[in-house]
Amino acid sequence: MSEEELQKKMNFIVAQRARFRADMQLLRRSEDEMERKCRQLTKALTSLVSTFDQLAQAQARAARATAEAQARATDRLAAQSAKQVGVDDPLNRLINTVERYINERRNRRAQNGDSEKPSPSA
Repeated sequence: MSEEELQKKMNFIVAQRARFRADMQLLRRSEDEMERKCRQLTKALTSLVSTFDQLAQAQARAARATAEAQARATDRLAAQSAKQVGVDDPLNRLINTVERYINERRNRRAQNGDSEKPSPSA
C-alpha cells in the first residue's frame, strides 16, 4: 500500500470518526430533548389524573347532595301529606254538613210549595 493510499484511508477514517462524533452529539441532543418532553408529558399526565380525581370527587359529592335533598323532599312531602289527611277529614265533615243543610232547606221549601227564591239575607 502506497503512502498516498494510506493517507486516503486515514483521512477517510478521520472523516468517519468526525461524522460519527457529530452524529453522536445529535443523538445525545435528541435524547435530551426526548427526556425533556417525557418529563413534560409526565407532568401533564399527572395533572390530568389529578383533575379527573377532583372531578370524580366533586361528582360524588354532588350525587350525595342530590340524593340527600331528594330524601328531604320526600320526607317533607310525606309529612305534608300526613298533615293534609288531618285537614281533609274536618273539611269533608264541614262540606257534608253544609250540603245537608242546603238540601234540607230545599226539601222544606219544596214541601211547603215555596217556589220563591230565597232573599239575600237568608
